[in-house]
Parts: sequence; structure tokens; C-alpha cells
Amino acid sequence: MDWFTLKDEGHELRLGWPTALPEPQLDGDAVTYAGVLPDVDLRIRRSRRSE
Repeated sequence: MDWFTLKDEGHELRLGWPTALPEPQLDGDAVTYAGVLPDVDLRIRRSRRSE
């Protein structure tokens, strides 16, 4: 599952996960997918910061 793809001048960066994910748990600016691997939760946080 691809979450997003960035393309620039012939280069490409994809961010995703190779298997189906469990239902997400939303918490403010973050989402957590519990149990993606044994004893592992995947947490993604959104940020508008650019440098």
C-alpha cells in the first residue's frame, strides 16, 4: 500500500507499507496502526514543518 509518492526531475520517492494494515487509531495529528509486526505499532505523525 503506497501512502504517497513525491516526484521531482525524474526522481521518485514512495512511502508505504508492504502488507495490509489494521484499522488506524486517530489521535490529533497522528495515526497508529497497532500490531503491524509482533510487539510493534506503526505511528505516523503529520507535520507542516519545512526547512
